[in-house]
Amino acid sequence: MSQHLRVVATIPTAPEHAEAVRAGLRDLVAATQQEEGCVAYDCFESNAAPGTFVMVEEWASQEAMDAHMKTPHMAEVFKVLGPALAGDVAIHPLRPLG
Repeated sequence: MSQHLRVVATIPTAPEHAEAVRAGLRDLVAATQQEEGCVAYDCFESNAAPGTFVMVEEWASQEAMDAHMKTPHMAEVFKVLGPALAGDVAIHPLRPLG
């Protein structure tokens, strides 16, 4: 049995766009949690750096995550994020140390 894929993504946004980004990310989370292969998908905002959002994801496989990246709701959130980004989106697939 293969191990699930865990991913953390950070999304730095400009403060003046924070409300639109929060709304877009809430919609993204709701849609993504319904996807086949999505084990867990949650979004948080950093207390240390307000306006920096952190996605914590778990996928059944790399293929499930790849399919997620091609969904209409991902395209839609990137329309919202485009003018709001205050840096690069960093996507970190994780591997256990053990």
